[in-house]
Amino acid sequence: MKKCICLFLILFITTSNGCVRRFEQAHLEDFGLVEVIGYDMGKEGKSKVIITYPKTDSDTEAKTQIYSTEIDVTREALIDISKKSDKSIHFGQLRVVLFSEDFARQIGLEHIVKEIYQDPVIANNVFIAIVKGNIEDFLIDNDPEKPSISTFLKDLLKPRQETYFNPYSTIHYFIYNLTNEISDPMAPFLVKENEEVEIKEIAIFKGDKMIDTVAPWESNLIFGLAKRKRIAAIKINPEEIDGLESILLEFVQSKVKIKSNKNIQDPKVNIKLNLRGQLYGYTGNMHLENPDEKQALQDEIAKNLEINIYSLLERLQKLQVDPIQLGEVFRMHYRGDWSKELWNEALAKVEFNIKVNFEITTSGTLR
Repeated sequence: MKKCICLFLILFITTSNGCVRRFEQAHLEDFGLVEVIGYDMGKEGKSKVIITYPKTDSDTEAKTQIYSTEIDVTREALIDISKKSDKSIHFGQLRVVLFSEDFARQIGLEHIVKEIYQDPVIANNVFIAIVKGNIEDFLIDNDPEKPSISTFLKDLLKPRQETYFNPYSTIHYFIYNLTNEISDPMAPFLVKENEEVEIKEIAIFKGDKMIDTVAPWESNLIFGLAKRKRIAAIKINPEEIDGLESILLEFVQSKVKIKSNKNIQDPKVNIKLNLRGQLYGYTGNMHLENPDEKQALQDEIAKNLEINIYSLLERLQKLQVDPIQLGEVFRMHYRGDWSKELWNEALAKVEFNIKVNFEITTSGTLR
């Protein structure tokens, strides 16, 4: 009897397999590998999500496929957009996350960034940037001579000598600065004008919301004060140095010492910044082969930088944000429960004493 039952089961399994619905194994060309995802203001509290992935159809002029949907959770976008696309949408190749300025100012980035950060499919070195205007219009690519917008953005946001701030615009660094008790996040602010995309400014955040922007050269000063050993080029305002029409500095090395009086009730900070750099594009009436005139120019540059640093720090004080992490020189001596709110209140009262030394390492063929 048992033998009959076993035989019946074997026959049932082998014959029923032919009725099981089989799916053909997906090939790489069947996937829409998302490279850029953008977030804009949606309706009724929802987020409008825009994704791009490269087209594989060589017969079409457009290099990038763009889809949009309105969702509550990012993973919903995979389901909704897959219904509209002939591809299976996948986030495995995601490289750039964009937020519209309105979204960054009104909604904030925290819930989206943490959601992406916790997704095991997505790498944590994905770049973040803020976009002026509408995300969908920003991603439309009408120039067939240029690489796809996805490829361009990946290359634009990569750390390079001219844009040293970019390592701090990844998902990982944004989360780090957002959750750190002595720092605040920053991210590139992109503008598209006449089909040209440019890192126009740097967005400053209080918590997870964008509150202001600084110029790229100001962000270089921030990273110099944040103990970066190298910072990118800075153009000095020629109006503040007599007889000078234009000057461009490319720093080879920066070294900063920051000390506090350890008193958070009456906070004082001494900053000593030593910079060594190359001089490019100088048009003035000084002869730099003369040691005295060279020293005079170095002193003027140092004085100009001190003025700019004071102005920058005063602005950050008013905003009560600290992308430089100045709070560390107080936190290490503080006995009690430290918090970002405690430091923000103290930051507004800090008295700064700044000293900058600048040395011209080479002026090339300049006179």
